[in-house]
Amino acid sequence: MKSSNPRVISILAGGQESPIDLTDLEMRKDFSMMKAAKNGTTQTTLAFEELAKQNPTISFIHKYPGFVNTGVVARLMDTTAGVLWVPAQLFKYTILPLINVFLSMSVEEAGERGLFLATSAMFPSTRGGGIGPHSAKMLNYLFLD
Repeated sequence: MKSSNPRVISILAGGQESPIDLTDLEMRKDFSMMKAAKNGTTQTTLAFEELAKQNPTISFIHKYPGFVNTGVVARLMDTTAGVLWVPAQLFKYTILPLINVFLSMSVEEAGERGLFLATSAMFPSTRGGGIGPHSAKMLNYLFLD
């Protein structure tokens, strides 16, 4: 069975791309977790752009969900040891609750948004009446077609 509106969705950090060092794609010279995340994001978008050119009947969506309250940050703070334990606990019990109340969304809401992207007729491919051959930043995600 074929989908009438096929799509590929990446929930990573669409719209958060940054320049990458083409001479060090593996980041062997200058590795950091932040640089790895940015490179992965940019490389995903570039791959989606190429795949969209090769597959014009498929929609490619690279979404940035924002801060989702999964509990992973609190669990990460619990793994902190040594001199960083006290600042980690202060962050966990003072700042993190404020972030979760005012800036984050629930896992359920993030799931509903992902399901909307997967099922809505709002995101057809170019051949399906989509917005055209260029990337478009829309409501915190990239629609690549």
